[in-house]
Amino acid sequence: MQKFLNTLPLLAIAALIWFHFNQPNNDKPKVAKPPSETQFLRCEVVKDSIYDGDTFRVNCDGRENNIRLCGIDAPEVKQPLGIESRNYL
Repeated sequence: MQKFLNTLPLLAIAALIWFHFNQPNNDKPKVAKPPSETQFLRCEVVKDSIYDGDTFRVNCDGRENNIRLCGIDAPEVKQPLGIESRNYL
């Protein structure tokens, strides 16, 4: 019985390590598919849905999706030049 009690912490650590490395990793960014494997959607920008210079909403086949432009750091509407940035987009 004493040997079992002595190995119990090691079993618990092994179980924690196993669970840690076998969890799905949702932090990884999604990789875009090559152009030969993509689908084309016809989308329209929803009227009055441009939030700032890098975020807006579109309607694709009856579903609304939020779009955030990658690599663009536009000012928020309340920041200097935010209105101009939104209007330009």
